[in-house]
Amino acid sequence: MVQGILKGRFVVRVEGGLKTYTDYNEIPSIIEDIISFEPDVPTGPHTPEEHAAIEHWQYRLQLLMRRAG
Repeated sequence: MVQGILKGRFVVRVEGGLKTYTDYNEIPSIIEDIISFEPDVPTGPHTPEEHAAIEHWQYRLQLLMRRAG
């Protein structure tokens, strides 16, 4: 599980069906495919802290891709 508030719209294929999640941490550990990955990103201008949080979304996408089989 990843720490922090991780909201957005995440659509994945699980057990042959599409499931939509609004919290990254609720996505099951085993998924079939990633259909949509749309994290909530605050509108700019961004603080240094917001930039750091935004940059972590790429890493989280990579983690999620590893769970897809």
